[in-house]
Amino acid sequence: MTTGLASLQKRLQDLNESIQQTTSLIQRLSTLQPQGNSVEQPGLPDAESSFETVADLSAEIHDILKQQEEDLALLKQDVDDETAPRGFGLGSRRTGAGRHEGDRGWIGNPLASGCDALTEDLKR
Repeated sequence: MTTGLASLQKRLQDLNESIQQTTSLIQRLSTLQPQGNSVEQPGLPDAESSFETVADLSAEIHDILKQQEEDLALLKQDVDDETAPRGFGLGSRRTGAGRHEGDRGWIGNPLASGCDALTEDLKR
């Protein structure tokens, strides 16, 4: 694997881990039930059950998702640039996600497939 492809693979893995962490934050947010600062929820400190905490966590998740969408768009572009056939590619027809019909020995692009999977994860 070339250095460029290895770098793209690392970025894909890092983004995947980041999305998994964000999913955990979303699950945490879904379990918080804001009670206001003056009402204590059993088993949770006041800060965990405050409206402010819920709002802060929601804003943080929103910002993280926005950044992840931007990172994914850049990664997709870089994957496309790195995996596109060199030259004019006569006889080659682009089929999407970095795939080209007529490319000799083309089996599939795991990086493009990984980007597609992350896109679906972000949509959920």
